[in-house]
Amino acid sequence: MVVKIGDINVWISRYYSGDMTAYVFMIIALIILGVVLQFKVGDKNFNKIFIFASVCWFVLELVLQLTGMRAWYSPPTIFGYPIDVPWTAFLQGPVEGGMPTTLGYLCAKVFYEKKYYWFLACMGMSIFFSFLFIFGFDFAAMSPLTVSHRVLSIWGIVFIVSTTILALILSVRYFEDRKFPYLVFIFMAILGVMINIVMYFAGLRNIEYAIPFNYGETPTIFFPYPFGIALLVLLYDGIFEFAGIYLFIFIVGVKLFNMDLLEKK
Repeated sequence: MVVKIGDINVWISRYYSGDMTAYVFMIIALIILGVVLQFKVGDKNFNKIFIFASVCWFVLELVLQLTGMRAWYSPPTIFGYPIDVPWTAFLQGPVEGGMPTTLGYLCAKVFYEKKYYWFLACMGMSIFFSFLFIFGFDFAAMSPLTVSHRVLSIWGIVFIVSTTILALILSVRYFEDRKFPYLVFIFMAILGVMINIVMYFAGLRNIEYAIPFNYGETPTIFFPYPFGIALLVLLYDGIFEFAGIYLFIFIVGVKLFNMDLLEKK
């Protein structure tokens, strides 16, 4: 990745195996969960949120991959068979967009309704899905062929933080009780930070700086930041890039489908 104006020398590296078989099982499990919630519990919002967030993330990934802004270092596989765009984006939409949004919603819903035993069950399920995502897809041999680097930029940070603030403002405007969307945000942030911390200590995600770091050039040598700096970046990523963006998608979806969540008191 070529260093551009506005980039700062903070790189988030991610190791991955490229095997997306776990994605298939997670999607099936989420569909079954949605069916059970709708027909056994009467919750129609889960499926609406899941579909909307999945489509949003699918479109985002499709654009990134077709424009070359996100590239695979080796072809991803399912059950050992290589796949390419748009199938990669089709799988990423429900798992990387639909799953965290709906799990955040579900945890917030049962906590808000003071169903604390169900809340513990939902948190346990969220942790299970998170570990399945981490070790089902990211667990890989530590080699240059399986690591991707993403640089932080001033423009990106401003955009992400602004989107998060906008989502929090819309929470106040659209919801009768702002506490509910705030709970969604909190549980999404917990999920995002937990995933980042686990991946960091598992050696699957590092926070690094490049030497040299010159505009117009592609760095090739990276060194890890001390844990204190790494922790700040992991917190930013989990709270703003993860929870903030998903909260925005959640609120837009709830408003678009005029869900009864808007009148929660």
